[in-house]
Amino acid sequence: MKKNKFFSGALFAENLRRFWPVSAVGLFIYFLSGPFLILTKSVRDNYMYGSVLNGTAGGAMLNNLNFGFLFVHLVLPVVAAVCVFSYLNRVGSVAALHSMPLSRRTLFVTNYLSGLALCVLPIVINWALLSLCGAGLKAFTARALGMWLLVSFTIALFVFSVAVLACIVSGNTVIATLTGFAFNFLVAAVWVCMYGYAESFLYGFEASDIFPQITLTNPWMRAIYCGFTYEGTLRAWHCLVYIAVAIVIAAVADILYHVRKLERCGDSYVFGWMQTIIGFLFAFAFSTMTGLVLFRGIGVWAYVIGFAIGFVLGQMISLKTFHLFSRKTLRNLIIFAVLMALIIGCFALDVFGFEKKVPDPQNVQSVSVEGIWTGSGYRAVTFKTEPSIENVAAFHREILEQRPDEVYEIMPARHSHFTLRYDLKNGTKLTRQYSVESEFVARCESFTKLLQSEEMTGSITGLASIQGEKDFYATRDFPFSLTASDASDSRSFSGAEGQDLLNALINDARYGRMTTVWARQSLYSVEMTVRREFSDKAAAQEYFSSFYGFVNIDSYDGQAFIGRFSFQINGDCKETLEFFEKAGFGVTAAPGTDQLIGVIFGSEEAEGNHIFSLDYIPQSEEGMAVLSSSDMLRAAVEAGYSGKVSESCRWMSVCDTQGGRCVSNYTMFIDIEKLPADLKAAVEQYVK
Repeated sequence: MKKNKFFSGALFAENLRRFWPVSAVGLFIYFLSGPFLILTKSVRDNYMYGSVLNGTAGGAMLNNLNFGFLFVHLVLPVVAAVCVFSYLNRVGSVAALHSMPLSRRTLFVTNYLSGLALCVLPIVINWALLSLCGAGLKAFTARALGMWLLVSFTIALFVFSVAVLACIVSGNTVIATLTGFAFNFLVAAVWVCMYGYAESFLYGFEASDIFPQITLTNPWMRAIYCGFTYEGTLRAWHCLVYIAVAIVIAAVADILYHVRKLERCGDSYVFGWMQTIIGFLFAFAFSTMTGLVLFRGIGVWAYVIGFAIGFVLGQMISLKTFHLFSRKTLRNLIIFAVLMALIIGCFALDVFGFEKKVPDPQNVQSVSVEGIWTGSGYRAVTFKTEPSIENVAAFHREILEQRPDEVYEIMPARHSHFTLRYDLKNGTKLTRQYSVESEFVARCESFTKLLQSEEMTGSITGLASIQGEKDFYATRDFPFSLTASDASDSRSFSGAEGQDLLNALINDARYGRMTTVWARQSLYSVEMTVRREFSDKAAAQEYFSSFYGFVNIDSYDGQAFIGRFSFQINGDCKETLEFFEKAGFGVTAAPGTDQLIGVIFGSEEAEGNHIFSLDYIPQSEEGMAVLSSSDMLRAAVEAGYSGKVSESCRWMSVCDTQGGRCVSNYTMFIDIEKLPADLKAAVEQYVK
């Protein structure tokens, strides 16, 4: 009769005796990656480890940015779990061990604890060695070493518990090993797939912060994230949460061990429901990969092809057979196809109303709008006043009513990119990201009001506070230096003339003329240097940051801070352009038709020899085919756009001209072989 106890000391000792080499190899890697480096002092010359010996507790080694530590943290627990539970995968050993006077609970607990000991002992010994080695060099604090021990134990416990669960549901050693690694990243992988579907189907979905969230699913990934983002290491409460989750996973594994059919050893997976889950995960993974990559090319067939490949592989692996024509596989095929259709349908049809959700302005604390061009770069502007928040919400609703044309996704001169980040009064956040036609944004009344809002016009405070030459710091006697973007000419302005230019800049800034819908090529660059007295650099930085455009605090002359500013003047800066015209500075733009001009070049060198910020429309010539017709340009983009370079691909530079000047310029690749016959013939007259 089996004894009813939870632990067998003899079995525990036997596991340690049999599998000690696994633990020894782990300790050896720990030693080489930590104490050995410190003893040889090679750590001093290594960038990744250099901060360890600076007397602080934030060294890269203890923050688990040590690649040797990371490798053992992940691999050792999985190998240890597979070793101590390997008897479940052999008919002879599983029968012999379960015929002994030991209950299943005793077998599970003893094997679990012995496997965990194989993982933890190298960590404890390495911690002791680090303490001894670091003591003489005063490299580590006791708190830093203690946190490393806690974090390392947490990772080992979590990864080991997940790997044990994989061993219990598996009946094959190879499958158990692969499943042990896969299960540790399963939640993260599914999460990434869901983000992929959302980004593909939901207009406005923004996934730039996906990685920090996904790393929460596993302490091994979270430790890497914390180390590389300078957050140091995991917090103690993080570890407690992961430890609690690991205990729950171990309890689930124990329950499954009690209902496991021992005669199923040798199968890929010993539970029928597990075979179904694994089979679906294969179909889901392959369908998702091919769908997200190839959907734009072949449509829904991308998902179907991936689903078929994943389904066949999943059934062969989970059922361990090549005979797939059965009632069971047919049932699985129908169930999996329905589930995939539901998943894709929910995203494609926006069942949960993600796209249509616009926060009520009454519930918004503030909203940040990224993508507004202010002088020298894109800028995020935070709106807090009630009228501005209402205008952002109105702008948001108008964007949803105007979905962009697919062609403009690869023609950025007519495309504006915005990210709206709402901070709601209930403490939650809502983020949306949109790419819309710039002409629509320019006509949008709510966006125009934003440019003239209190938050935007407040940015001219610093500029308007300049009191002429009193604040100018003369550099080579030039308080102002101006350079036209399409010429090498430059000219300085001072005195009353300089004050007139300053007033023109202030007025253009006040009425939002320096702020454009998209990044347009500047016509002039205005530079000035200002000298102001401040109590400290922080106060100077705060003041200077109120200026439009680029700002840099160059120096401190002992009494005042000196700030250098650069303003990019575009075609909307009415008063500044009028000032330049009256001053006879620069070239006056010749009248021209506002349009897109595409130029296909025979080589990259040919493209580099032509600058299209000139006051004329270029003509086709040898090595350069000009597409001045919007229909021709659209046809070229729709048929010939290529994200990859091949022998038949050529450079195409696209200019957005307004008033005879190029205000935006970008390059793409066009595959000549894919162009319509008539357009291909026209291009090949000039480009071979």
